[in-house]
Amino acid sequence: MKKLRGASRLAKLDLLESGSAHHWIVRREAAEAIAALARPGEVALIPTPLVDDEGVLDEGWALLDVRAVFPLDRDASIFTATDPAAPHASLVAAVEQLGWSPDRVPEAPLFRIAEAPELLCARQDVFERVRELLGPWVVPQPVPYDAAMHAGVPCGPLRGIGGLHRARPDDGAAPMPLDEATGRAAFEAFYRLAGGRGRPDDRGVACASPITAYFLARIVDGAPGDETRQGALRHPRYATLYARDVDRGPRDDTRRAALAERTCAFAYLEFVERTPSPAFRAVLGDAAVDALEDESPSLRATLRPASERFPAHWAVPASAGPPATPRRR
Repeated sequence: MKKLRGASRLAKLDLLESGSAHHWIVRREAAEAIAALARPGEVALIPTPLVDDEGVLDEGWALLDVRAVFPLDRDASIFTATDPAAPHASLVAAVEQLGWSPDRVPEAPLFRIAEAPELLCARQDVFERVRELLGPWVVPQPVPYDAAMHAGVPCGPLRGIGGLHRARPDDGAAPMPLDEATGRAAFEAFYRLAGGRGRPDDRGVACASPITAYFLARIVDGAPGDETRQGALRHPRYATLYARDVDRGPRDDTRRAALAERTCAFAYLEFVERTPSPAFRAVLGDAAVDALEDESPSLRATLRPASERFPAHWAVPASAGPPATPRRR
């Protein structure tokens, strides 16, 4: 977010966007009204005072964290897969157009696309209410939505764990351990279960793919389970996502799976493990882990002294502990 100098600049604003995390920062009264439109647990409000170099400008704002997600409908959307011959059994490289089949429309009134979390989606009536609250800052885009017009969507991976749903050719992502027929059947089973139309064998079919095993646990079950976890463990990306979003903490089996891919090892250490661990140094190397510990708020509580914890370009007095928010010179 750009620095804001002077409260007068805020007088005409109702909405800001965090450029790094794609969260909305909204005036608190509007944020509370928007959160009331969602289902319990699907939107979190985090008080977010706006500050500049001179101090607090305005405390009446909140970060609107939309936590409900839904996967891309790979049969009704246009996208590029990391394996074009197996679009249901590979990761997403870029999203070009969003759409949903009639029987796969998400039930959540407000949600993000898992593979494109920059995009906030809303049911029509919810959107109209949001536009009433925020005015011209919210512009409608009908479905199918041409996501290629959104500059952030084709570019990946995103910083943060949400980016694990996407991959580029140079990411070193592990291949999916299944064929296209299995992946397609898994998605069909997932959508039936998500829509309350599940068949007796659909859980097993969905868990045959790490992708849908994760979505089944997060969206349908809302809880961890041995069957879904075993399915997610078959790929480092979805083992890491499962640990963060479903287990909500580290386990030996998800950690072991995440360490098989460098991108996942970084994400697991920062967003799941959240504490220094020798297992990650063996995979990532001391220099990479030291740099991550210095720059990640979740890893900054380390036993290394401040003089070693922060490189020279951090403005940290030698006698000080780790600051809440380090400032560069």
